[in-house]
Amino acid sequence: MVFSLIYGFGFAVNSVATVPTWLSHDQMAAGNLVGLCLIALGNGGIKPCIAAFGGDQIPEDQVRLLSNVLCRLKNKISKAAIHK
Repeated sequence: MVFSLIYGFGFAVNSVATVPTWLSHDQMAAGNLVGLCLIALGNGGIKPCIAAFGGDQIPEDQVRLLSNVLCRLKNKISKAAIHK
């Protein structure tokens, strides 16, 4: 939950830092850098948990299903990263 809040706060900081009438050029650059760092920190805390939470939903005796689900999950994440 904490990483999700950091992730969202990073987007808020990045959004505010792009308003040119409120901030100087140096403040905008610093705000964007801080926002991107917060997004990276939040993303690093969220993404590793997705596979673990998905894997916990499948019973231990269904190894083939677990492999299939995790393969599809990694495939979707990779496709989403390419299309950004």
